[in-house]
Amino acid sequence: MADLGDIKKILIFTGGGIGDIVMSIPTLRLFGECFKDKEIDIAVSSRVKDVIEDIVDWHEVIVWDKGLVKKTITRSLMSNYGLYLNLRKRKYDLLIDIEAIESWQAAIKRFLFYKVISPGRIAGRDTDGYGFFLDYKVADSLCSAEHEVDRRLSLVAALGCQTISVDSSIKIDECQMRYADNLLREKGIGESDFVVGINPNAFKQSCQWGVEKFISLIKKILEKYKAKIVVIGSEGDRALVEKVIKEVNSDDCIPLTGLGLMQLSAVISKFHIFITNDTGPMHLAAAVKTPVVAIIGIAPKRYAPYIAEDRKRVLCVDNLLCRPCSKVYCKKKLCLDSITVDMVWESFMSLAYNLKNIIYDRAGGA
Repeated sequence: MADLGDIKKILIFTGGGIGDIVMSIPTLRLFGECFKDKEIDIAVSSRVKDVIEDIVDWHEVIVWDKGLVKKTITRSLMSNYGLYLNLRKRKYDLLIDIEAIESWQAAIKRFLFYKVISPGRIAGRDTDGYGFFLDYKVADSLCSAEHEVDRRLSLVAALGCQTISVDSSIKIDECQMRYADNLLREKGIGESDFVVGINPNAFKQSCQWGVEKFISLIKKILEKYKAKIVVIGSEGDRALVEKVIKEVNSDDCIPLTGLGLMQLSAVISKFHIFITNDTGPMHLAAAVKTPVVAIIGIAPKRYAPYIAEDRKRVLCVDNLLCRPCSKVYCKKKLCLDSITVDMVWESFMSLAYNLKNIIYDRAGGA
């Protein structure tokens, strides 16, 4: 266990996207409680800033350029150099990196970044031996079956903090909930409707099940249920969402794009069931306790929604030779091609049956 009695200033780094930050929420809350007498800053990408602002009483939330992760080492150093120097001036006693280190390139990049920032000590995950530069490290592996949330929590215990109470929820204020209610009402969705959310896209091409499959699935749902289907997406997904709406050709299939993260979280909390690719909104659904059917391709079940077993169905083909996989783009996508519309339909039906009392209570006998 680390001796952190002399620590006063802490920087927590998370360079991931929506899903990564949602899976970090329990860890961040526990660090906030454990180090409440310390000065804690957190560095995050701009698109997830809204999710974490109210989780902990941060000293400062620092927006970190996403290029840290995606660019080459030289370009990352140059584009973020001013920020690194600014962080260096703050003289952090401890830097906590809660992300996995997935390759030697990522390890060298982190090593150089942190050399510039120059914290007193560095804590993190020694993923498959890549964490050579860490002062406090916990064993980690990309092949581990342990859930990603629990792998992040292992850092909490390693730094001497309690992990008895784990809260993975997102707190949505009343203003955002009223916004969601009004928005759905404007779209013709009433309180007695059975509402199914659909997320047909994913940030990574390698996580996209296929828009034609989603269209077929929606048609099957509308044939069986008197339901309202809400197809969500970012502003950049507008064309794809419109394609789904056009192909389904039903007044009960409704597009909803371009919402902010907390607005989207509030809307997802109103769904009876959410069917989604493996991407950020899948984790948002788990964080607001919405039952979810998750279609997972490249990532094994350790990245599944962190929610009670009776509130989720996870479709994932195990034992593929190409695992573990961190591809952003994949030509073959054997993992997702193996998941059929009928498989997802059966999972949806199973979850709907399991939740039938909830659905009947909220949807008036869908």
